[in-house]
Amino acid sequence: MSLQLRRLLPEPGTATPAEAAAHLAGRETLVLNMVASLDGHTELRGRSGGIRGGQGDRELFHALRAHADAILVGTGTLRAERYGGWIRDERRREMRRAAGLGDEPVGATLTRRGEVPWGIPLFAESRSRVLVYTGARVDVPAETTADVEVVVLDDPDPAVVVADLRARGLRSILCEGGATLNAALLRAGVVDELHVALAPQLVGGADPLTVVAGELGDDRLLDLLDAYEYENALLLRYRVAAGL
Repeated sequence: MSLQLRRLLPEPGTATPAEAAAHLAGRETLVLNMVASLDGHTELRGRSGGIRGGQGDRELFHALRAHADAILVGTGTLRAERYGGWIRDERRREMRRAAGLGDEPVGATLTRRGEVPWGIPLFAESRSRVLVYTGARVDVPAETTADVEVVVLDDPDPAVVVADLRARGLRSILCEGGATLNAALLRAGVVDELHVALAPQLVGGADPLTVVAGELGDDRLLDLLDAYEYENALLLRYRVAAGL
């Protein structure tokens, strides 16, 4: 039996993670997906995996990936989390095929200085296709198994990257951070929604890494669209509205 999330808003009820993620399918949208502790931390000992959003968050995380055309991740996050393949099980690949999608979302990363963590498992996955947007020359190591395309831009601005992804027919873009990339996307005005899992956890300490790191220019207002609960974690979906 599929895991059931308790839906709090807009109407009380239940939903599977696949149902909660279905809004991403086929839409031209860019969604940030993050997890944070109740006191605002997005990392514990240098990795987001230390913030425990629980099984509901994990299942929703993978369901969102299964609906996405592309997944955008900063090179620092790729390195810290040691990313592997995007889709972890054949059931979700079959679901993507039935929807007319490829087995895996297209991966994308952005680096101004050409610093790419080639040693992570993602680049050893033969199924993986990754677009590397860069402002500097990048040579792909000969031992790289993934299908990698390097896109050199005069100005690797996030808005330019998103426009290029859309020109390739990649409509639904899921961004998994990090916080600096999130801020750049928000400044560029290309973020449509924010998903954030609030973990029932306090981390403490000073100067936490948060969902957004960097100036936004103007504050961003958020409209709450959906709220789910599972094992004391809150799974929230917001629309990004205009600045103040």
